[in-house]
Amino acid sequence: PPRSTLFPYTTLFRSYVAYGVSEGGSENAVIHVIETATGKILPDAIDRCKFVGVTAWLPDNSFYYVRFPKLAPNADPTTAELKPVAYLHVLGRDPDADPAVFGYGVNPDVKMSPIDFPIVVRTPVSPYTIGLVQHGVQNEGTIYAINADVVSGPSAAWKKLVDVDSAVTSFDFRGSTIYLLNHKNALSYQVTSMRLDDPAKTATIVPESKDVVEQVSVANDGLYVRARRGGFGKISRIALAAAGTPDVSSRSG
Repeated sequence: PPRSTLFPYTTLFRSYVAYGVSEGGSENAVIHVIETATGKILPDAIDRCKFVGVTAWLPDNSFYYVRFPKLAPNADPTTAELKPVAYLHVLGRDPDADPAVFGYGVNPDVKMSPIDFPIVVRTPVSPYTIGLVQHGVQNEGTIYAINADVVSGPSAAWKKLVDVDSAVTSFDFRGSTIYLLNHKNALSYQVTSMRLDDPAKTATIVPESKDVVEQVSVANDGLYVRARRGGFGKISRIALAAAGTPDVSSRSG
């Protein structure tokens, strides 16, 4: 049958690429890993990875991914897309031995419904790990954080940063600061910052305006903000300190 390749995701140092293969055009992907230097496909194969796949690579070439539970015999097939869990995979390990780190029924302090997607995000420019709960097809998510390089088990001490009432639809982070794209009391969206080590410390860094803010992304030289006015797009840059503190006065573009 025909195959589709989904969600290619490279390591931080481009030594491996994880990708999903789905049979017959379905989204029921199996994750495979290829070594970029040799083109060799590793024996790792992780099934039941619908929709999301790999969400972050770690410096040791392990990665977080989202997997759905295995259906019991005679189970209702409509439940195959419920209760996903994020796991940590080490190359060469049996995926069935991978520890659950975030997701439905994993941690009693992180409440999730059966339709929620658990997404673990890591970046080399921050000591924090972010846990995003995407509530089905709802744009607004719930965000947790932990000051840890690796989350390797279910008992991590996640701290909730924002819930759906904060109207956050996208984010990025650097150092001890997270940047939140949201529409709370802002019809055309705004960008606010929050200290990961002290979530009570927040600031508005891109206020609501006639521009519709669509994306925030961290780069080496600052925070880039993509917006649109009418049919025309624009990109502005805000300088960031080492801890991620934004210098709003530096905004250009």
